[in-house]
Amino acid sequence: NTTWTIGHRSSPLSAQFKAIDSSKWTASGGIWRGATDTQQDGTSGFVAQGTTTGTQILYSSFSGTDYVLEAYGKQVQGRVWGLGFRVNDPTNFYDLNLYDDLNGSQNLYLYSVVNNIFSVLGNASVGQVNPNTWYKLSVKVHGSSLEVYKDNALQFQTADANFASGGVALYGESGGVANFNN
Repeated sequence: NTTWTIGHRSSPLSAQFKAIDSSKWTASGGIWRGATDTQQDGTSGFVAQGTTTGTQILYSSFSGTDYVLEAYGKQVQGRVWGLGFRVNDPTNFYDLNLYDDLNGSQNLYLYSVVNNIFSVLGNASVGQVNPNTWYKLSVKVHGSSLEVYKDNALQFQTADANFASGGVALYGESGGVANFNN
């Protein structure tokens, strides 16, 4: 069971922010930190927050083959947040994205990212997605099988063999601010 760890305060800027444990997580850009927010269960606490200026991830030192990745996320600013899995490096991984500006059409996408080129592996229309609302995304990866869930409901499954193992990540794009919680 891998979780992100919030470390000591990153600076005297504010007691609202804490550093992400850099021994377990590496940023490919953007600002990633612990921030105070109302969590998905209604309590107040620290969550991981990504402020991104491009296609950027916060990826783990963990690496595995078959696992389940589950996380809550909410879009604070911008149009998309997501999760990376079987991350080999910031340009080679699987990416699951939830878009809040594609309501009424496919708004959940699974990509294979090879040398920073995104190829769609699957998508689904999951209904209205609102900013500042927590949603749960989950992925079950075993062998070449990839099962995608939103709020515990299976949305689609597919197969791909680009990456047999790798870490997990939090994902954001240019102009985005998203909060993540486990």
